[in-house]
Amino acid sequence: MTKFFLAASGTLFFIATTASADVPPPPAADPITKCKGCHGPDLAGKAKSPSIAGEDKDKIKASLTTKIPKQMTAIAKALTTEQIDALSAQISAMPKPAPK
Repeated sequence: MTKFFLAASGTLFFIATTASADVPPPPAADPITKCKGCHGPDLAGKAKSPSIAGEDKDKIKASLTTKIPKQMTAIAKALTTEQIDALSAQISAMPKPAPK
């Protein structure tokens, strides 16, 4: 917020400007990109993160809403209900990786 004062003819005017509500926020990264960072590019798991590709939609949703792993707390809290629903459906529709 920018603030400045303007004096004219002995009168002090206070003018404040704020960000316009008409300006949309910058686009958010695709939520699945965050998943790929830890679970791998095909969500088949890597290092300390399990495979989540092809998992049950309700299980994925629970991991993002009620049974949130500690490492995923900040990411999960930033998602909207609609994003969680879409992400759960997208991940569960992916093919399960072949057993290692």
